[in-house]
Amino acid sequence: MMTSSTSEKPLVELTKGVNGLEKVILREVRGSSAEVYLYGGQVTSWKNDLREELLFVSSKAIFKPPKAIRGGIPICFPQFANRGPLESHGFARNRFWSIDKDPPPFPASTSSRAFVDLILKPSEEDLKIWPHSFEFRLRVALSPAGDLMLTSRIRNTSTDGKPFAFTFAYHTYFSVSDIRYGYPVVLSFSSCFLRILGSSQTIFHTPLVSFAPNSPPYTRGYHVPPFLLALTPPSSHPATKKVDKIYLSTPTKIAILDHEKKRTFVIRKDGLPDAVVWNPWDKRAKAIADFGDEEYKHMLCVEAAAVEKPITLKPGEEWRGRQELSAVPSSYCSGQLDPKRVLLGS
Repeated sequence: MMTSSTSEKPLVELTKGVNGLEKVILREVRGSSAEVYLYGGQVTSWKNDLREELLFVSSKAIFKPPKAIRGGIPICFPQFANRGPLESHGFARNRFWSIDKDPPPFPASTSSRAFVDLILKPSEEDLKIWPHSFEFRLRVALSPAGDLMLTSRIRNTSTDGKPFAFTFAYHTYFSVSDIRYGYPVVLSFSSCFLRILGSSQTIFHTPLVSFAPNSPPYTRGYHVPPFLLALTPPSSHPATKKVDKIYLSTPTKIAILDHEKKRTFVIRKDGLPDAVVWNPWDKRAKAIADFGDEEYKHMLCVEAAAVEKPITLKPGEEWRGRQELSAVPSSYCSGQLDPKRVLLGS
């Protein structure tokens, strides 16, 4: 963890958050920032250089163990959702992580000076419910341009010679404009079909509908291209129900276009082949105790994930999964954003 003696505030600061829980604040000189709670190893804030919050955290979030924090970027490990014997989304998001004071070198070069390295090892209680020894290292970094990067490294440290398997997701809650007036739609710029894992947990094929203002939807072919999630204008695609989809074998770059806020989020992912899109909508939101009744209107989860095929590690093996988030001003309808350039460019 690094600090700076030349700026008014340190680039990396360990302080107290809600209910006295420890958190790390990352700052960049242009004004962007991020906050990471050691409880859950969870990012709970990401602001651009205009101090605008880019992530959603519920006003009813319970910052008190053992309840996971509702919002930000919870880490789902070693199990995504209820697809296994553990509690939903595993236990990493409601465990206390430690600052990793002597992390191994990270191979990816970065210009970030504001970063923190965290580590999670299983407790005796964890080993009773998931009997596998591991080291989970997490680096959260903020680039000079304000991009947020999360890199996970999970190593099998068992001495019994046995492999283990896990599923994983960065359960990212994005802050968006009123979702009722622009439902998330997947946009494609070449032909494709995506496999979607529905709520029945059966795999089926569905055509990927492409939409652009003043253009008809179309579907064709079987190749999975880059795609966008767009909050479209009200008249184009009315929003009336929840979305809960798992897209399998998705591209390494996804963009979320928010028409009302004139903002585009770009997700770049590595080692995470799948993507999850979730919004609970009104009925489900009212049934979630730590979620405001009306808050579903201003959030959308888009998660870089490894769900379809569990990751298997032999003793001594390590897996790496990375997510990089950026937010750029844009206006699709005004022509200021070329979605192809966003997805296919650098």
